[in-house]
Amino acid sequence: MSSKDLPVKQAAFIESSKPAHLVFTGESLFKEFKRSPKTIAFYESLVQIFLGASKKPETEDEKKAVLFFETMLSDMLKNKLVLLSGSKFTEENIDGILIAANKK
Repeated sequence: MSSKDLPVKQAAFIESSKPAHLVFTGESLFKEFKRSPKTIAFYESLVQIFLGASKKPETEDEKKAVLFFETMLSDMLKNKLVLLSGSKFTEENIDGILIAANKK
């Protein structure tokens, strides 16, 4: 007999009334910054800095550039952003952002 053959007699669903609190570290992925209300502004400013844009993308090419950039960076570790930013962000800048993001 396989577990696939066992009848389901009861199911349990668990829901939380509080959203999960993300804890940001040096190993946090860039895409995690987009998911938190505390770090979305940082995420958006970083995208603008890398794209050299001071406004929201309007043309198809601008939208494609943003999508490409976000896809490329989405799985990047926070620690790699310092190197990629060309010194626009330092370890201290990003550590300060992490501290602010982790405050409850």
